[in-house]
Amino acid sequence: MSEMFIKNVLGVQTNHAGLYGDTVCYYGRVEQQGCLTLHLHLLWIIGSLTPQEICDKVMDVNSDFQKKLVEYLESLCVGQFLTGTKSEVSDNVTAALKDDNYVDSTSTLPYMPPYCSQCKGQCNFQHVEQSNWWEKFKTCVDDILLRSNINSHKIDRNGKDKSYCLNANGQCKRQFPRETCEQTLVEPKTGALT
Repeated sequence: MSEMFIKNVLGVQTNHAGLYGDTVCYYGRVEQQGCLTLHLHLLWIIGSLTPQEICDKVMDVNSDFQKKLVEYLESLCVGQFLTGTKSEVSDNVTAALKDDNYVDSTSTLPYMPPYCSQCKGQCNFQHVEQSNWWEKFKTCVDDILLRSNINSHKIDRNGKDKSYCLNANGQCKRQFPRETCEQTLVEPKTGALT
């Protein structure tokens, strides 16, 4: 954890509150969940809810907290490409691979925003709409997502699954394929979010 982050974002040992509120303490530790995704325990905020209070509010179907939590999660967790469907993006990447000028987005740095005379340097993204930078950016992001962020199982010539994500019983450690749903649901008995 960088000192700049601790001071400027968390507000530790400064005369201002942190971005998330007044920090009681912080601790950086990355852990791996059962489905192999990483999560980070980082900070505790003065006046924040206890885990039990959060659970009670999530379990209350009439709770404004539950509604706002679901809206927040749905704003963060988006499973779609920027320029089209998975099939369309796959077709675009396949076509791009045939171009001699194609650059693999997973092995290069992204395109820098254009120089902007209004910003006196690289554009602060308010004026980028005037260029084709956003289109290049979206195409680059979709290329990276297609190549790096889709779980697929690799089958060898004998029809045997050779994926690194399988456990000793041949089950996917990431629990794929998973059921998908159009909106976030809260299980009324457990408070589990789907």
